[in-house]
Amino acid sequence: MLHELSGSAGNVVGLQADGPLSVADYQKWVPELHYRAEGDPTGKLKVLVELAGFDGWDSVAAFWEELKGDARLIDKIARLAVVTHSLADRLMVDAAEVAMPGRVKGFESDRIADAWAWVKG
Repeated sequence: MLHELSGSAGNVVGLQADGPLSVADYQKWVPELHYRAEGDPTGKLKVLVELAGFDGWDSVAAFWEELKGDARLIDKIARLAVVTHSLADRLMVDAAEVAMPGRVKGFESDRIADAWAWVKG
């Protein structure tokens, strides 16, 4: 499940992954993120994702929804901070940094305040 974090406002959105992610998570959040981007004069989002509770996807369909959502949102993201908690998390961030240089940055779990500061900057 994805939960919105306190500290979110307007086009700055913090999300916490808790457990396995589902199709319903993406059906809720992809349109919401589009709406927030469109409501901002820049048309861009600044997103922080906290992976403390991330436990993969509950189905192949959920993973597919993530890929589709990523494709729909990639041009709307000005900055993406990812707070990692494992080597697997860090590897995902490393791959994203290659695809979106300068717009994605990983932070260790004890640096969440730094992640918020960077994403808002």
